[in-house]
Amino acid sequence: VEIKIKAEESESIVREICREIKSLDIAKRNLQTTMTALKRMHMLTAAVSQLRSSSAAKRYGEAANLLEAIGHLISYFEPHGDVPRISELKAEVAATRKRLEDEVFEAFKKIGKLVETTTAGRTTDGKSEMSQGSGEFASLSDACLVLDAVGQAARDRQMAALIQNQLEPYAQLFPRGGQYSSLEDVDRRFSWIRRLLRVFQERFHDSFPIHWQMERRLIFGFIEETRTMFLEILSSGEEHSVTAILKALQKSLVFEKEVQARLDDLDHRRKKSDDTTTVENTSINKNITIPNKNNTIHDNKIAGTVLGTLSSVFDPFMQPYVALEKKNMQEMMSKVAAEEDVDRDGALPVFSSSVHVFAYIKTSVRRCTALTTGQTFFKLYRAFCECLSEYANRLTSAVDEAAVHSSAKEESRRNFWATQDAISVACYALNTAEYCADTMEQLGDIVKAKIDKDYIEQIETETQIDAFREVIGRAVRKLVAVIDAALEPAFKRIATTNWSILDAVDEESKYVGDIVFALKSKIPAARNLLSALYFRNVCDKIVASFLPKLYKAILNTKRINETATHQLLLDLHSLKPLLLDLPNITPIHRDNDAQIDTANNTDTTKENNKSSTENIRIKPAITFTKFVTKHLAKIEMLLKLVGTPTEMLVERFKIMWPDGSRSDLLAVCALKGLKRNEQLALADTFSGGGAFDATVATDNKNLSKSSSKNDLNDDPPTASHQLSFVDRSAIESKFESVSATASLTINKAASQMRDLINMQRGAASTNVDDSSLSSLAPTNST
Repeated sequence: VEIKIKAEESESIVREICREIKSLDIAKRNLQTTMTALKRMHMLTAAVSQLRSSSAAKRYGEAANLLEAIGHLISYFEPHGDVPRISELKAEVAATRKRLEDEVFEAFKKIGKLVETTTAGRTTDGKSEMSQGSGEFASLSDACLVLDAVGQAARDRQMAALIQNQLEPYAQLFPRGGQYSSLEDVDRRFSWIRRLLRVFQERFHDSFPIHWQMERRLIFGFIEETRTMFLEILSSGEEHSVTAILKALQKSLVFEKEVQARLDDLDHRRKKSDDTTTVENTSINKNITIPNKNNTIHDNKIAGTVLGTLSSVFDPFMQPYVALEKKNMQEMMSKVAAEEDVDRDGALPVFSSSVHVFAYIKTSVRRCTALTTGQTFFKLYRAFCECLSEYANRLTSAVDEAAVHSSAKEESRRNFWATQDAISVACYALNTAEYCADTMEQLGDIVKAKIDKDYIEQIETETQIDAFREVIGRAVRKLVAVIDAALEPAFKRIATTNWSILDAVDEESKYVGDIVFALKSKIPAARNLLSALYFRNVCDKIVASFLPKLYKAILNTKRINETATHQLLLDLHSLKPLLLDLPNITPIHRDNDAQIDTANNTDTTKENNKSSTENIRIKPAITFTKFVTKHLAKIEMLLKLVGTPTEMLVERFKIMWPDGSRSDLLAVCALKGLKRNEQLALADTFSGGGAFDATVATDNKNLSKSSSKNDLNDDPPTASHQLSFVDRSAIESKFESVSATASLTINKAASQMRDLINMQRGAASTNVDDSSLSSLAPTNST
């Protein structure tokens, strides 16, 4: 209990001691606060007194520094605003600030309009004009310091008034409908602002603080007013010449680049300015460091670049320029089409007009992108597309109107089109369309890289590329039609020949010579002018058209006797190696007086000679070979059945033509010349069946699937498609082996036949041993 009592006493003593210490701490803190407040109150009183005397003595630089210091001191006494002395000091400072602000505004009014005082009273430092009369500042620099000290609102108001005052003569000199308000006088506008900036730089280079950005404000103010004026002029409904619009736009672009370089230099200098300012209070001998918040003035109206701010106003009104470019391009296309020639500088010969068209487009793109890459450039691109669609139509017309048989006379050869045969025109058009399609795709990529982002998604080239692909398809079909027309005499000869009375077998029939001549006079010309890709496709279509027609021609003959059957088989074997190696067929070497088709012009002949010296072979595709072999075998089967004795016909028909139908058997009987009752009797004994597809649609489809993605009657494949087929080594090796064996057998038989014919002619014999002829026909297994 005693210990507890002593502990309580000790605790009470400690509490009393601490109470005294706490009281002393509070007293010390209050004393320090009071001393600081009294000290700052003394500083504020002294500063206000000095401000009063400085403003009365017109020492505005000192007054500006004092305003900065007084502002920070007054902010310290904000919680004590109800103290009478502090309220009095604040009121006196506000009155002094208002008086200084009014005096600054009056001083700035005396600057006047710079462009009106460039010939008299000009000074370079801005001091002599502001040192006359009471209430004026010794320099603009002091006035600007006062405005910075007074506050941002006053400063912004004064800057806006100054800019408006300096730009007021601009509106007076270039009013709407005035003498110099047209687009033709746009140079005068830019000369005026250049003169204003030059005078401003000479007089007030060091007067205005850098962070005020007065030159930038002058430039953006001028651009804003000029944009409004240009919009009024362009949308007034008056017709403006393309030359005037382009001149105004070009001058605007030059001005934008010029002032942007000037502003970049000013921004660089501004960034180097100090971020803080030291305000020296000379009376109290105290330096106060204040963050310079005025060094950066955030104003969205003058932020960013000036590039495009003025020139973009022309974009919606550039339709006359686009129309002029389109008109010039169409005239150029008409001119080069009238002076058409062949350009052979590239890998393949093309119409020179296509080279001129894209050269013009390249130049036009360069011209337009130097002016604008926005709406006008997009409209110009659409004009390009329209002109290229027209050019595709011109190519289509050239292909369609090319004469299958040229009848040009020597005196008309000065005209390009009069000297070209259909083969050349179709090949040139095909190459030109391919060149245009590829270049069109590149043009789309170039435009996307240059045009504004808002229009990138609207750039598409598929329509024009499809149009040129259609030209390619027409050109291929034209080539096939030309060769079909050249083969027509051969088919007429087959139809007009009386095969029922043929009594001797010759080395080959005359129609074979017609076929050989037609193919050799046309196909090499196409090969020398086309790429291997499209030439293979042409060959596919030629055999797909020729072989069914040959089959039909034989089928439509009235009667074929046994001798004619052997003759036709011999003709067939003469044609087989030619057709199998059709892509590498050699041209005919013709004399001047030979009976030839005079449609091939000198240029094509040169290409033929060039190709013949290169000896570049084109390997036929496997499916091409299969297609030719299959259809020749079908014709061969028909002829063998026609030559089969009547009593063995049905049996042989079932073996050789297992899918043949009753109508097929009747067709064979008709070719043999059997009477109707004999045909019906054989048909009655025929117990086979199965519908045989006599058409070639299926075979054409099979060839098409392997040679291209298109049907043989459709357009040829694009360059991205391959006409060659997947090489299956095992099948190809076996096929080539069988083909080589068959070819050797046929050549040997043909040689024997020629010997027999020569012997027959020597002996003046009129008949040929049928047994020897029958050896020429390979067996069904072969």
